[in-house]
Amino acid sequence: MKAGFHGALWTQDQSDDDADGPWARSRGINVQRGREARGLGRDVMHYGGNSGYQAINLAYLMGAGSILLLGYDMSVGPAGERHFFGNHPGNMHTGSDYTGWLPNFAALAADLRSEGVDVTNYTRRTALTCFPRGEL
Repeated sequence: MKAGFHGALWTQDQSDDDADGPWARSRGINVQRGREARGLGRDVMHYGGNSGYQAINLAYLMGAGSILLLGYDMSVGPAGERHFFGNHPGNMHTGSDYTGWLPNFAALAADLRSEGVDVTNYTRRTALTCFPRGEL
């Protein structure tokens, strides 16, 4: 766990590869069931190919009526970085299929609108255009 962080920790990984039981729960991390699917998961989280998508779906499942997006660039940065902190070290990075993920977000946006959930994207530079934009 991150030192100084006191919020809830969540994962969709349900591995049971730890001698103490499921690795996440043995470390105080909540597990949200899910499946690889496009659109809004109304009973379980849909993965949509990336963790940002999952975070939006998790917010919905937790009852959010309004969701604010920050850091949803959905494109490679000016210096080739794939995350706000740069690239993952070593072999950890396997690719970021931004163009493949955009249609997933479009389906998610349509489903959230039909559920009456307001989502606003406050990211400064973004390729994600399916949510209304806002400025901080």
